[in-house]
Amino acid sequence: MHNTEKIIKNNWKDKLVKFSKINTGRVASIESDSSIIIHNMPFGNIVYDPIFKENIIKINMGIERNEITHTILNPIVIIKTKNKKDIDISMEIINSDGDAFFIYFND
Repeated sequence: MHNTEKIIKNNWKDKLVKFSKINTGRVASIESDSSIIIHNMPFGNIVYDPIFKENIIKINMGIERNEITHTILNPIVIIKTKNKKDIDISMEIINSDGDAFFIYFND
C-alpha cells in the first residue's frame, strides 16, 4: 500500500529541500503523459523559489558534467508518494495547463 501526500503550496520550498536531501543520487526518470523526458539518471534536486515569483520548479538530474535541468512552468499541485517502508517512490507535479510530470525512482 502506498501513502500519498498533497503538499500545501506554502510548504513547497521546505518540503522540496527535504525531498532533495533524502533522494539525491538515487536513479530516477521524469515522465509526462507517458513520454520519457529524462531516463535513468541520478536525481540531483528539485527547487521552487517563490521569492522572485517566477512560479517555476526546476528538477536537476545527473552528476558533474552530465547534468540536465527540466523546468516546469506554473506548477499548481505537488503530490508525493511513499511505499509502505516510508521511502519516496514518486512525485507528481501538475501545472496550470493540467499537464502532469512525474519523477519516478527506479530502485
